[in-house]
Amino acid sequence: MASDSDLLALRRQQERLTQWSGQIVILDLVCMMVLPMERLMVPGTGFVVNDVAVGVIGLLAAFRAPRIPSQRLTWVPVLLASAVGMLVLSYLLNGTVAYILGLDGRRRIAHLVLLAILVMSIGTGRIHPRSAIAGTATGVLLATVLAFFKIGGDPYPGRLSGYFGDPNVAGLILSVLGPVIVGSATSRPRMLFYGAIILGGILGTQSRTALLAVSLAVLWAVIGRGATRLQAWFFPATVVALINSVPREWRTAGAFQNRTGSDWLRDQLLILETEAVDRAPWYGNGPNSAFTWFGDNFFLYHSSYLAARAEGGWPFLVIILGLYALVFWWLVSLPARHRSLWMEASIPAVLGMGLYLGDVFYSTTSMVFLGMAVWHIRQVRGQMADEAAAAAEAAAVAEAAAAEAAAQTPGGSPGGHPLGFVPSALRTR
Repeated sequence: MASDSDLLALRRQQERLTQWSGQIVILDLVCMMVLPMERLMVPGTGFVVNDVAVGVIGLLAAFRAPRIPSQRLTWVPVLLASAVGMLVLSYLLNGTVAYILGLDGRRRIAHLVLLAILVMSIGTGRIHPRSAIAGTATGVLLATVLAFFKIGGDPYPGRLSGYFGDPNVAGLILSVLGPVIVGSATSRPRMLFYGAIILGGILGTQSRTALLAVSLAVLWAVIGRGATRLQAWFFPATVVALINSVPREWRTAGAFQNRTGSDWLRDQLLILETEAVDRAPWYGNGPNSAFTWFGDNFFLYHSSYLAARAEGGWPFLVIILGLYALVFWWLVSLPARHRSLWMEASIPAVLGMGLYLGDVFYSTTSMVFLGMAVWHIRQVRGQMADEAAAAAEAAAVAEAAAAEAAAQTPGGSPGGHPLGFVPSALRTR
């Protein structure tokens, strides 16, 4: 007769086979695979493929049940809803706002609602988890390799972009999702292979912020296991401080010496952005208002921190940062054997990239990461709950067996004597 452990192993094997069979999982994988491709258009339409994929993912999730319904993590949907609600309030209070490229506040709010649904779809397991990570890894690695060969466009000669659309966007995707992809590898050779492609891609983007962010992410993956939760709490803030305090002469050293002009422009834009944010009301200037004019040209904000304040004021920024801080705390609070240091390392990368790149915190890339992080937390907590229940059940069975054995012995005690009986040899005379 098969033991309980054999039956459990067989059931898990059957579940794996079931999960990987069926066309619906292939659909999940394909949708996740195209999310990083910012320049891939749907033929004959004006829509980008990854925006369509987000909508399809939300539609699929609407007809599926969560895989671990007992692990709710209520604060995640509450904070996501609060962020969207803050933007709705800002939209209503600002009235008429001048928008650029026909992008108004309503479209921005609708887009953020879809991204919030994306987080919960992945985080609850409604999108097949293994297909999600496999699709994400395939899409990011494939787009990176294609960009090496200038496939997908080369709008910035000398810098990797391809289907990512922009070198800075490519740097964001590779530095935030790269650690998750490396951590998902099932063998050391595969981990090194993934890491080589991602590192080569980041070097190809020539994004200094991405290079420093991913370097610090790798540092956390190396030292994070020995850090306490309190020490872990300070690491993201340390990353932000280090990236923000890099001396100017270091930024333009070596291969980056020709970036002096772009750095000067960024500095001028940051001054204008800061002035605009300081003039804004406490609820911000409204959704999709994070752009500034410089001469006859307009530019999107070059800081996600200022962009969040521009759209929804300090409340919006605090809510978003609170969401990342909460997820990071949950990740580092997991038992050592269940922690994913590579996944933890992505949050400092998000916060670091947000210093010099706009719309990082609520980007598709960051939302995909948040969804995967939430799923990891739910999965581990569910596994811990199952282990605790199994241990309690085993203890109850053992206790019942001991009680039954005691009841079957003469006199009700294992020794065969009536309770309270003392052998004559032990009696005091």
